[in-house]
Amino acid sequence: MNKIIFVLVVSLAFGSFTLFSQNLGTQRKLNQFTEYLDRHNENDIYDIDDPSTYNGSPFSNPSYSFGNVYRDDELISKGIALRYNVFSEEIEVKESILEDDNTAKALTKSTDIHVSIVNDKFVYIPVNETLVTGGYFQVLHKGNFILLYKKLLKKFYFPKKAATSLTKDVPATFIDREVFYIATKEGRYYELPSSKSKKIKVFEKNKELVKNYLKEKDLDINKEKDLIRLIIYLDNLEVSEL
Repeated sequence: MNKIIFVLVVSLAFGSFTLFSQNLGTQRKLNQFTEYLDRHNENDIYDIDDPSTYNGSPFSNPSYSFGNVYRDDELISKGIALRYNVFSEEIEVKESILEDDNTAKALTKSTDIHVSIVNDKFVYIPVNETLVTGGYFQVLHKGNFILLYKKLLKKFYFPKKAATSLTKDVPATFIDREVFYIATKEGRYYELPSSKSKKIKVFEKNKELVKNYLKEKDLDINKEKDLIRLIIYLDNLEVSEL
């Protein structure tokens, strides 16, 4: 595993990227996955650079895709190779798809820097009074009054040695999870629970409006596409408080 972590920052003066590198040291402790490797991979049971040694993936998509980087509404870099490391909460960047993955850098985490990877837009939102889990969020709808985000999560399970000769080793495993968040124009964030009834309860001031719309259009609020339709509907009605 590469012992150097790279930080990518945007140079406004030249409209390009300036690269910095530093030895991991205490910095690597900020990366939860590399800390796991240090503490628990004594027998080389798995290797993050070898997907055959674990199930699932720490990435939203293991392959790099073409994307763009923006600072606010200004396009800073176009058509570069990007992928989102969900587990370590990093947007990894290469200048070219053909470059070796070991050359990848991490995009600076900043609220004014966002990326589009193919058709997915990711923004960085830090923890605040109404958001207990910060990081990168996928933008599903950006309205004038309410916004809808999706937070991708990865649950990591350590590998397990077979207990008996009749059982098999269980490889390290990443399990996907996702949580949806609604944000109001005033900057208040609401995490949506997993159940339908509890989701509807979040819309306290507009609960009947939401229930009627879901029934009329035969929508399932637990389905992403239907949830997006609901949020667009509420945004068009200029609903700014839940």
